[in-house]
Amino acid sequence: MRMVLRLILAALALASFGLFAFRFKQLLDYLKIGVESPIPRTDDGNVRLKETAKYVLAQICSRKEPYISTGIMHTAIFWGFLLLFPTAVEAVLRIAFPEFSFAFLGRYLYGGLTLLQDIFALGVFVAICGAAVRRFIVKPKRVDNHWDAPVILGLIAGVVITFFAMNMAEIQLGEKAVRPISGILHALLGPHTTTAASSIYTGAWALHTAILLVFVPLLLYSKHMHIIAGVPNIYLQNKEGFKQHRMDFENAEFFGVNRIDQLSWKDLLDTYACTYCNRCTDQCPANNTGKPLEPGMLIQNLRDALLEDAPEVIKLKKEDKLPPPDEECETVKPLIDRVISRDAIWSCTTCGACLSICPVLNEHPQKIVEMRRYLTLMESDIAEELQITFRNLENNSNPWGVGFANRADWAEGLDIPLISDNPDAEYLLWVGCAGAYDDRYKKVMKDLVTILKAADVSFAILGVEEKCCGDSARRLGNEYLFEMMATEVAELLNSYNVKKIITACPHGYHTFKHEYSQYGWNGEVWHHSQFIAKLIREKKIRFNIALPHRTIYHDSCYLGRHNNIYDEPRYILRNLVPEEQLTEMDRNHERSFCCGAGGGRMWMEEKIGHRINVVRCQEALAKNPDKIVTACPFCLTMFEDGVKDAGKEEEVSVRDIAELVARAIEPPQPEA
Repeated sequence: MRMVLRLILAALALASFGLFAFRFKQLLDYLKIGVESPIPRTDDGNVRLKETAKYVLAQICSRKEPYISTGIMHTAIFWGFLLLFPTAVEAVLRIAFPEFSFAFLGRYLYGGLTLLQDIFALGVFVAICGAAVRRFIVKPKRVDNHWDAPVILGLIAGVVITFFAMNMAEIQLGEKAVRPISGILHALLGPHTTTAASSIYTGAWALHTAILLVFVPLLLYSKHMHIIAGVPNIYLQNKEGFKQHRMDFENAEFFGVNRIDQLSWKDLLDTYACTYCNRCTDQCPANNTGKPLEPGMLIQNLRDALLEDAPEVIKLKKEDKLPPPDEECETVKPLIDRVISRDAIWSCTTCGACLSICPVLNEHPQKIVEMRRYLTLMESDIAEELQITFRNLENNSNPWGVGFANRADWAEGLDIPLISDNPDAEYLLWVGCAGAYDDRYKKVMKDLVTILKAADVSFAILGVEEKCCGDSARRLGNEYLFEMMATEVAELLNSYNVKKIITACPHGYHTFKHEYSQYGWNGEVWHHSQFIAKLIREKKIRFNIALPHRTIYHDSCYLGRHNNIYDEPRYILRNLVPEEQLTEMDRNHERSFCCGAGGGRMWMEEKIGHRINVVRCQEALAKNPDKIVTACPFCLTMFEDGVKDAGKEEEVSVRDIAELVARAIEPPQPEA
């Protein structure tokens, strides 16, 4: 009987590993249809290994709030399977070598391993039961039950049950390994005779091995391929921050993405690595306010499109019949309107909430912006208000369309030196479009100038020479316009040998810091919250009053999630406001909820669902603040609109952090 079982299992093993190898090669070939990744993926190997260990072994992203309970379950299952792997190897090798065991490792090492296996196997079983309850009874909205969910949970449960059955039988047969849980089960359930133990062991081992051999190829035919793809995906993560790559306009015949083979191989690997947890969708501000964007579904739909389209792409390439990207292909369908709707594409605020919560570090916004590039540059399919915005940027280098000759009017009477007159100034104060043209933010820039002068900082401005940095154009997909703007601004900065920039706009900060090196400018960039915090630490500015207002701070997405600047604004506020008067929104730091203006959405009408800024403002107002503090011109505008929408403008004021500092420094400044 045992010989027959071994022959059956041997045949199953050959089929299992053969099918796994076939599918693995197939999936690898599918990745090869993608274009080269424009971002380095293998530099800083030691750093990447540490990051991979942190995400894979420590499972830090799976255990982040608000998912701590599911994270613990996932961690228990992960470590349980890791520790049970030697048992799986033993079981499979016993097909050919019935007496094989890792007991040769020695009493202490093997004893420690069996002890941990026993404890973690129980943890896996409890976690599987919890996962089943959560998935099929509690069932949160974001959980989408695919066919493989019950199958995989059942197989894992089967592995653990047969593991304990084998151990209970071996204990009766005299096995001396350290297995306390199995020992308790043996005492309660048996078997209590050698004959029964031998039969139970044979049956449990055969079933355990069969389940494992079914599980192996199933990994690559289900969403659980993330178990294999997730590790390299994390190692190959984008370490340069959220940004778009520069296009080669001289040689490119096609812009953006609308076909599966136009994505990079790393974009395609993201689809394999997706865990289908939908945490990204759960955190998405667009989705949370009734818009059709589902970042998780985008990645999952892209995987379906890859599996469907890749064989045809490979076939056409072999036959040299694949049309160039700028021509339609009858057999390889477009992605837009198939994997994601146009409304969903334009709903994205590029806030990075999806990036920060993804346990395998998938890159959702980059793909969306690539599709915007296609819609903008290839189809000219953009909203009417964006046509006006682009025209304003082209003609007057600001989204409002105010004459560029008026760019320095805000500084009249402030005695601010121009860099053309003071080329030795240490810092260039980058005013930005909002600081130059928005009446509300002009006040912020004047207060920032007051602070810099009080600290005796050597700075200058470009005056009418300053132009838009181009952030909105790039996030909205108008890469051609951004190319012109960034090239011109970079040349201007280099012509004045600018090495250090201070800016109050997180979007300008991000663009200069992460993207202008593509255009030949490499310099030091300071956000004004960072710089003010630096001045406080160096005691170059001092405060003569404490502001007695109940104050709440909003984390800008481009300052916080995209650039990890959380502490500096709070450090400033702790120096300004008594601790008991400071409060936080429920969603703060990495979990901050977007104001709705990022990704160029500042210049678009919000026509679908609820307004993001209103939802975020209501969250702030729920804490009964006197002042809502931001460090971003877009956030300031969105919160002031939200306060007005709530009818609270007489009770609650919205301030940029520089305005609070200017009110409190010596000598005191009058209230704005």
